[in-house]
Amino acid sequence: MKPWWQVATPHKDIREERFDESVFAADLGNVLLGKGPLDYTDAETFFSRTYMTRGLADVLKTMFHRITGKGGRGVIQLQTPFGGGKTHTLVAIYHLIKNGQKVAHLPQVRSILEEAGLSAVPEARVAAFVGTYADVLSSRTPWGELAGQLGLYDLVQEHDEKGVTPGKEKLLELLRQAGPVVFLLDEILEYTVKAQKTVGAGQVLAFLQELTEAVSATPRSLVVLTLPASVMELYDEQAEKLLNQLERVIGRVESILRPVEGEEIYEVVRRRLFENLGPEAVRAEVASSYFAYYQGFVGDMPADTREVSYREKIKRAYPFHPELIDLLYERWGSLPTFQRTRGVLRLLAQIVADLYGRQVVTPLIHPCHVNLGDPKIRSEFVKHIGREYDSVIASDLIGDRIEKINAEMGTEYQPYRVASGVSTAIFLSSFSGAEVRRGATLGRLKLAFLREGLPASLVEGALQKLKDRLWYLHDEQGLYYFSNRPNLNRVIVEKEEGVREPEVKEAVKELVAQAAGSGFKPFVWPENAVDVGETKKPALVLLSPEYSNGNPETVAFVQKMFKSTGTSFRTYKNTLLVMGVEENDYVALKQAARRYLALAKGVKEDSSLWARLTEENRKSVEERIKGISSLMANKAISAYRYLYLHRAAVSKPVPEGEAAAEDLQKVDLGIPIWGTKSIGDRVGNYLKENERLVSKIGAKEVARLVLGEAERKTVQEMWEDTLRYPGLPLLESEEVLYAAIREGVKNKVFGVLATEKVCLGEDSCPVDGETVVLKREVAERLLASQSAEYPPPDSKASGKSKIGEGAVSQPPAPEIGAGPGRVLPREYHLRVCVPWDKVSAVVGGVIGPLQQAGCELTVILDVTARSETGIKQDVLDLKVRETVKQIGAQVLDEEQK
Repeated sequence: MKPWWQVATPHKDIREERFDESVFAADLGNVLLGKGPLDYTDAETFFSRTYMTRGLADVLKTMFHRITGKGGRGVIQLQTPFGGGKTHTLVAIYHLIKNGQKVAHLPQVRSILEEAGLSAVPEARVAAFVGTYADVLSSRTPWGELAGQLGLYDLVQEHDEKGVTPGKEKLLELLRQAGPVVFLLDEILEYTVKAQKTVGAGQVLAFLQELTEAVSATPRSLVVLTLPASVMELYDEQAEKLLNQLERVIGRVESILRPVEGEEIYEVVRRRLFENLGPEAVRAEVASSYFAYYQGFVGDMPADTREVSYREKIKRAYPFHPELIDLLYERWGSLPTFQRTRGVLRLLAQIVADLYGRQVVTPLIHPCHVNLGDPKIRSEFVKHIGREYDSVIASDLIGDRIEKINAEMGTEYQPYRVASGVSTAIFLSSFSGAEVRRGATLGRLKLAFLREGLPASLVEGALQKLKDRLWYLHDEQGLYYFSNRPNLNRVIVEKEEGVREPEVKEAVKELVAQAAGSGFKPFVWPENAVDVGETKKPALVLLSPEYSNGNPETVAFVQKMFKSTGTSFRTYKNTLLVMGVEENDYVALKQAARRYLALAKGVKEDSSLWARLTEENRKSVEERIKGISSLMANKAISAYRYLYLHRAAVSKPVPEGEAAAEDLQKVDLGIPIWGTKSIGDRVGNYLKENERLVSKIGAKEVARLVLGEAERKTVQEMWEDTLRYPGLPLLESEEVLYAAIREGVKNKVFGVLATEKVCLGEDSCPVDGETVVLKREVAERLLASQSAEYPPPDSKASGKSKIGEGAVSQPPAPEIGAGPGRVLPREYHLRVCVPWDKVSAVVGGVIGPLQQAGCELTVILDVTARSETGIKQDVLDLKVRETVKQIGAQVLDEEQK
């Protein structure tokens, strides 16, 4: 479908944004004086831009009947809301009588004449009085002014000069001499209010009663007057009394007619704003397309949109969406200060000028397209509801807050400015003279925004974000509206501002501890290596936000943790799993924690505030606390995305995108997959996928990686090795190793020495920590040595023993390395030069096994330290000597040069 501005053509002054707003305000006084826009002073121009509503046509037809002697009421009161077309009707009557022959050829005038049974505009006279123009101190009275316009002033001159109504007899004489005549009385209430200080309101009321009675009794004469629908237009208590009196005086003889009713406003608007509406076929196509689109929204759209009549309604309102005109005319038009038809025209003219200038692509002009960012448009609304709404609009409808939500709605929907459109539709629905009509339902919002090609979920998604983020948007039982009263969001923001930073940090730390999970031993936010003790259980170290991904000191801090426990060299490096945070994700986590504290502590625990909240708001707080709790847990898991591993564990080249520094590998785990319940789960999944944490390991892998070149190792030593050395896989439990060893024995990958028995190729062999794993060659040699020294028993004696006969016993297995004639060593001495960072390996692999073998150990440490720049005395005194002293070591020799 084509954009509306490629089909319909606004009047030139609107296209060029130089239209005079006075063209939408009919002024009978200016017409009488020959002043003002040509749209009103020139009869032909006036009727060419006037849509002949049923009400206007009835008034004109009644006038023709009356002045031609065909009967009808002699008094017509036009009563509509402010700006509802009353004065426009008076101007139409004035031009028909004054310029009847000039406009008789126009189609709408000819149509009225035909309905009245006339071939030409009948001859008559017209006299008008406009209360806003009359000066009660110096101008003539209403009776003097009307008589003067008819050339009959002498009949009432004395009464005019004395300010006394002439009486019914004088007026009947005036009517007899005037012939067919129409009296137009506009803004008569305002004159009556002013006259209280001069001629007196009583004289005006008396004159009106005398005039209306005289006219009613005189054929071929007519009075047409206007009264406001509500005294609120004048904001005066005395005016209210006078209006009631006027209505009683006139009400006995008058007939009330309303110039504009129902959907006629569509035609009025189109005629006044557009010089060309484009081809009928195009308008019909747009209406049919919208109507077909709405049929797919069963239950989601207002029920009237599915009725065939709504298609015609769209066609009649083109290029406007009916919802926009209805909101302005019915909702805003019911406000006391809003000039109904006139106000709608003025607003729509500015809206059309704005959209035409910006070439906004849309088949129809919806409520969502009203640009509240335009000062002129915004001012037209705000002046009726209070200037305080300037700040509401700036906060929620045109500021940074709404633009951020627009950006969050998705790239493909950026041109539609979804959040701005939905919030604007809510704003337009928020005000009405009838309080019960305030607000918009979800269905009405969809009607105000959606068009072909847009999913209904778009409005729902935007609405949820608006509810969560805007400060002046309210939701009461499914009705959404704006108010100058801050909503719960604003209260929460104020509470957030009161949450202290230490509270937030502590809350985040607790949350991170909870998010760590139970699969690993957690260490949360260690300040130094001492805070991460030695542990055989896999340890999950969660760095504090101070050591984020962007901090250059993070790598050094992690390296220090791998090397030391703070008081000694770290032995179990392979159990250390370090996770660091992404700075941006941590900021989001902090914001969520602050919001949680504001809700849970600031709002819910504030008994005074809680008591003032509505039930709806309390329910919202509970739901938000629940939602933010879940959100925080997810954000904590997402924030910890960088896993630091010891480089010795890397058996493959570092993949592209994974940072490496010296002996560390940093892996970006990215965004967690759906269903990840903890940070520990996240780490565990990565380690398992990359075979770093295994629940099963093959016997050959154990032989190659764990047993290595050693001829023998106890199972406990092998288990300890998997915990110490990052080059080895991390096993989920000791049973994983036991199962691999039993498999290795069965398949003769290696043998074991268990309970004084060498096993190789056996299906079942007991395995525990004390079991010694033997290289296959060693196991075979031991079995052969054992067989030579203890030959098998006689075959006849073999088999199962009988009870009481005793069992055939197997001689004890010899010690490894022992054979016939060999003696085991009684003492062992070792002197080696060890790299300083491998001392922990010596403790675990040398001293530990000897101690476990029952040996008495004497360990003498020979340390030589050299530095080109010199060794600080503090290091020697406060670190080295203090440590030696604390552990009770005997100093055999010490020298410094």
